[in-house]
Amino acid sequence: MPAMYHMMPFMYPPMYPGMPNAQPPPPIATAEKGRGKQMPGKSQKDNKKRRGKAKSSKEETPPPQADVDQNCSPELLLVRNAQGNAVRAKITLQEALPNLLEFAQDQHGSRFLQNKLDEASSEERQLVFDGVCSEDADPDAVLLAKDVSGNFVVQKLFDIGNPDQKKILAEKLQPEIASLAKDNYGCRVVQKAIGAVSKDLQVFLASSLQGNVAECIINMHGNHVIQKCIEQMPPDSVSFIIHAVENDTASLASHIYGCRVIQRLLEHCGAAQLTEMLERVLLNAETLAKNQFGNYVVQHMLEHGRLQDKEAIIDIVRRNIVEFAMDKHSSNVVEKCFEIATIGEHATQLETKRAQLIDAVLGAGDATSPLCEMMTHRYGNYVVQRMMEHSRGTERERIWRTLNALPIDYRSNQHGMHIMNALQKGFKEFTPDQSSGS
Repeated sequence: MPAMYHMMPFMYPPMYPGMPNAQPPPPIATAEKGRGKQMPGKSQKDNKKRRGKAKSSKEETPPPQADVDQNCSPELLLVRNAQGNAVRAKITLQEALPNLLEFAQDQHGSRFLQNKLDEASSEERQLVFDGVCSEDADPDAVLLAKDVSGNFVVQKLFDIGNPDQKKILAEKLQPEIASLAKDNYGCRVVQKAIGAVSKDLQVFLASSLQGNVAECIINMHGNHVIQKCIEQMPPDSVSFIIHAVENDTASLASHIYGCRVIQRLLEHCGAAQLTEMLERVLLNAETLAKNQFGNYVVQHMLEHGRLQDKEAIIDIVRRNIVEFAMDKHSSNVVEKCFEIATIGEHATQLETKRAQLIDAVLGAGDATSPLCEMMTHRYGNYVVQRMMEHSRGTERERIWRTLNALPIDYRSNQHGMHIMNALQKGFKEFTPDQSSGS
């Protein structure tokens, strides 16, 4: 009978020498019972997400937040459950009036009021105005104008109100117009008010801005209010804005918001009003033309300024033609010069200036010509194209001959190819007719 050997129980070897009490490695975690196998490379969390997409349609979804939130009136709760739909809510404006301000500050309540005000009777509208403009209103009209939902109700009141109602509402807002103008939501109410009230009330509202114009101009919200004043108010009523701009023209012209205000002034005010501002822009035109925001002011001055302003700017551009044409921002100014000297208000008087500008680009017509450098440049080639587009009469033939005589192979350059294509499409009268065999 063979000898029997006693089997020793298996012992995990120590993890490190000299560590007899080392514990065995923990068992590999297995998928929880009833959850299926874990996908390779996926965590259980990922699998849960995937399983979440395949939930049974019979599983109950969480109730809307409006059903859970009981901190509101029963009428507003109905509107919330109907998500602001005035028809589905099945309540009337009269029933909502006792909780008017609560409705106005609620997303769905605000939408309900706006819809109901469109079809409300004059008596119902008056009740809403009274509720918003009353002395003991909490929040008052100003705070409501700054509210994310309430501001839409105030705007609606300016839309549907009669002159007397709008006057009362405007008087409530007027002392805080400067504060509202710089508010994310309040600025919308101020713009709506300026566009909805009489000229006298516009001046009354704007009077609160007079000490805050510069601050509003450079504010991301306030600048829209200042622009609205310029667009909607009589030109002789915005002198306070013009004076504020005159005090810091160069800085505002190169500001992201200030440049917009100056553009609106150029569009809506006469040159006689803007004389000092125009002179200050001209004084800084060379710097502004190369500025990412200032170039828009110079372009607007070319479009809306006096003849002498346009001539002065074209002269500045002509003296710096290569530098300006190859700059990202001032190249737009050069293009605008060719445009306004051909199809603008003073085009006839600017024909000589246009010819001088073309001379500056073409130069001697050889390898030293600025044209050689510009036509193969990422920005300069657009200037050349605009010159070709706005050339007239004998200018066209001269441009065609110069381009064809240049001692460079601009056709091998991606920007030069744009010039070649423009030449072939726009100057066909100088191209030999290939079909005739000539």
